[in-house]
Amino acid sequence: MRTWLALSLVLASVAVAAPKKPTVVLSGPPSLTRWVSKELSKKYTPKALGTPVSAAPTANEVREVTGPQAAIALVLCQASGQFITLQVLNGADGTPLDTVTIKGTEKKPPKSLPKAQLAALFFAVGSGKAPAAAVAPVAVVKPEVKEPAPEPKKAPESRPEPVAIKPVTKAAAGPVATVVESPAAESKPSPHPAVRLSVGVGGFNRSFAWAGNPSQSLASITMPFSGALSVDASWYPGAHFTSSFAANLGLFGSGDFGLGIVSRLGSETSTFAHSATRLRFGALVRLPLGDRFVLNAHLGYARHEVTTSALAVNDGSARPNLPNVLFNGFRGGLGLRLRIAGTLELDALGGVQAVAGTGEVGSAAYFPKATAFAVDAGGGLSIELVEHVRLRAGAEWQRYFVTLNPADTSTFFAKTLGDQYISATASLQWVM
Repeated sequence: MRTWLALSLVLASVAVAAPKKPTVVLSGPPSLTRWVSKELSKKYTPKALGTPVSAAPTANEVREVTGPQAAIALVLCQASGQFITLQVLNGADGTPLDTVTIKGTEKKPPKSLPKAQLAALFFAVGSGKAPAAAVAPVAVVKPEVKEPAPEPKKAPESRPEPVAIKPVTKAAAGPVATVVESPAAESKPSPHPAVRLSVGVGGFNRSFAWAGNPSQSLASITMPFSGALSVDASWYPGAHFTSSFAANLGLFGSGDFGLGIVSRLGSETSTFAHSATRLRFGALVRLPLGDRFVLNAHLGYARHEVTTSALAVNDGSARPNLPNVLFNGFRGGLGLRLRIAGTLELDALGGVQAVAGTGEVGSAAYFPKATAFAVDAGGGLSIELVEHVRLRAGAEWQRYFVTLNPADTSTFFAKTLGDQYISATASLQWVM
């Protein structure tokens, strides 16, 4: 009996003497704090707060949540766009210790932390300190504040005292780490996508008409809805490795290609074939306003060509007086992207083009003094299917306004020409 009692006492003393895992307090969405708790529980005792602290807590706010738990650190868990950020604050005074960024979302965090990020998180948390119990009472500080009156003669001696105060030396370590981490934060990838590539199918219809008492021999056309293949891409090279302004400078390119376009022209029985291509490319700059809303501006070059076969494909009759068009020139505009809810996004884009060339419309055979400009507007809705893959449905309106400026010796007469296109597209997007 005495042997068992002695053994029990020994085991109890060993259990009491065994070192406890340091406590770490977590603040953020429950899905993220649960995920981080699993990783930290290997070396620490994580405890999630019922009510999260502010995004940038003061030293007092940090001590209020770390003091009762005697926690050595506070970890702020936040999600923005396609990245999760874990910011580690010293439990004693709230100074930043490190910031770890991992690719993932609030709803879909990764299964585990990569080894490099996990090691950085453990090192940052391990360098934290629990708030001292004597920090709360200010009674120790009050005598020192009241005694400056009797110690004016010891002013020379009072100067070395702050140098010898250890808390000042410890606090200095925090700001040094912060200064080192500021450039490192800019070197981390941007939370906004670096690449967006779309491939889709759809179609468009065309309305080509003269105005201003046009010559009867000029032909107009209303083209039925025709198939088209669409490709669109944007790339922000800096977003792969930095979150500074350089991450918001990019390039874009797009192409639309008509498929099997035929329509009736002239007599009701003559059928002509058409080809249609539209190319756009240029530079982009975006302005993120939070993690849900982004404005962007673009400037580049656009080329739009639509041709009609010289002979009808069914009866061989000649094409009426319908000129081929080749609109080209510089184009600029503005756009936006808004995350409405969850992974549902709205995008919109509008542009203006200064048309430098019009194709056959501006040739000597038709109206050599013709001038033109174009406007376009469009948008779409997209939703994430799986990670990095989205489904988008969009529509666009575009119209060319052509002033013909006919001469007295011109073969044909008309004052203006309108060439309008309405298109719709369904596409798959790769976003990362």
